[in-house]
Order: sequence, then structure tokens, then C-alpha cells
Amino acid sequence: TMGHDSTMGHDSTMGHDSTMGHDSTMGHAPLSKQSTLQRGKKQNSLWAQKFNRVEIESDKQLSITLEYIINNRFKHNLNPLSEVTINLINSIICDFEDI
Repeated sequence: TMGHDSTMGHDSTMGHDSTMGHDSTMGHAPLSKQSTLQRGKKQNSLWAQKFNRVEIESDKQLSITLEYIINNRFKHNLNPLSEVTINLINSIICDFEDI
């Protein structure tokens, strides 16, 4: 138990300052309050709260990345991007050579 003192107990709020004015969901929807989940029944999936930082270095890589983002919405049964959002995306992207 090197580095661990079992006499200290555990505090699930450790590292979180409740005085900061944030609720415990940190902007994420809370899990449903189902009493018990039955084995064998499909449960709702949770999206991983992670991302990957990779510098986009070519038009092809940008195109693949945008295609992934757009198609990921369909994969998770979300509504397609709105025309306003698509226009916004198109207004901020440019060819790699134009940078």
C-alpha cells in the first residue's frame, strides 16, 4: 500500500471545490435514475469524454476529419447538422495552401 494511507478514508469530492458555483454534472446530463439494470437488456451507451489532438496538415486530412465529425452524428442517431452550422463550418475553413 505504498503511497496509500487506508486510515485517511476516501472522499468522493476530493479535487472538486463545491464553492466554485458548478453543479456536480459539470454541464453534462446526469445518468438516468433507473433503480436496477437487468442483465441482458441493452443499456444506453455513454460517450467517452475524450478527444485526440492532432495537427491537421493537409486538405485530405481535414476532409477526413470533417467527414468523421459529420458522420459521427448519424452513428449516434443525432439530427444532421443544421444548414446554419454547415455554413459556419464552410466560412471558417480554407485550403491548406491558403494558410
